[in-house]
Amino acid sequence: MRLGNLTLVGLLALGAGFSQAPLGAQCVYGGGGGNVVSGGNSSGNGSNGGPTSPGSNRAGGGGGSVSTPANTPGGPSTGGPATGPSAGGPGVSGPAVPATGPSTPGVGPRGRGGMALDLRRHEHSQKLLALEWDYASVMDVEKANANVPTSSEGRMQALTREAALAKLTAKDKRPLLVLRECEGCAGSEVALFQRKIDNERTQILAQFFHCVKFRPNVLSASHPFRQLFDAEKPAHLMLVSADGETVIPFDGAQSQSDLWKGMLAMLKSECERPAESAAMQLANLMNEYDVLDLERKHLREALERELEKDGADSHRSGTLAKKVEKVEAKLKELEAREARLLDIGLKEKAVATTKL
Repeated sequence: MRLGNLTLVGLLALGAGFSQAPLGAQCVYGGGGGNVVSGGNSSGNGSNGGPTSPGSNRAGGGGGSVSTPANTPGGPSTGGPATGPSAGGPGVSGPAVPATGPSTPGVGPRGRGGMALDLRRHEHSQKLLALEWDYASVMDVEKANANVPTSSEGRMQALTREAALAKLTAKDKRPLLVLRECEGCAGSEVALFQRKIDNERTQILAQFFHCVKFRPNVLSASHPFRQLFDAEKPAHLMLVSADGETVIPFDGAQSQSDLWKGMLAMLKSECERPAESAAMQLANLMNEYDVLDLERKHLREALERELEKDGADSHRSGTLAKKVEKVEAKLKELEAREARLLDIGLKEKAVATTKL
């Protein structure tokens, strides 16, 4: 059949061309607690693409991190998968993350009760994960030598390895986690933490160590703690038993699995109770912390609004205040459990005796 200059076959082909819509970007949501990484150039709010630090965003459940490329364009989200052709082609470089609105960074889709699901670690978990680095020992040595030459460099005198270890372990007998900064990474912890993956397990295991950090000048010949490091290949990161008998060195580029293996081996050798079991329980404890911290936050906000509206004498204000007290009491109980889990004890080693 022919209509003017168009045949029926031509019309059908033309109609098929108009009916084809552009392919939308695929969106895959990660399950469980594994790492979830946004790929491609999908739209949505970009999260911090820098190095992970204590208190960084976490995925729920298993504690996996959520990482989005730094060049991801921002903008409000409709709550569903992004559509439209990808600038880099149809391929998907990794699973995507549900986008969130610009006013609630780090907050996921809404739950059954209408409350936004906040996947971040909160106050108590952030406090648990934070590392307490010891710098004071170096200052103590400098003060002890304050009566010899006037400059700071002049006051520093290299200690023997045994004296250096005795200085570091005088008040804390836990095994040492020693981080040596270099000129390229001064002020950071890149030798310990990975930039692109979750470091929560590393942070938890580090709580069982006495963490000590040295500036790049620790390798100078006169530095009090120079003898702690190998002369030819000084470790960037190392685990050391309190008596100095066991040393596990790392070059700063080690995999997390190798680091965990070394940390657990050291803790097994030096501590009475299994660190791996305690670490797993601490991870579960943080999930409980997050639920209660978020509940307390919402209750406090509701109480503040009620106080502004009807004052402290209203029935609702009293009810909300009691709920806040109950949540805080539960948090106190968890804090006590945390303290018990962190105390895995130290093995008593036999003291060598010399016959006279």
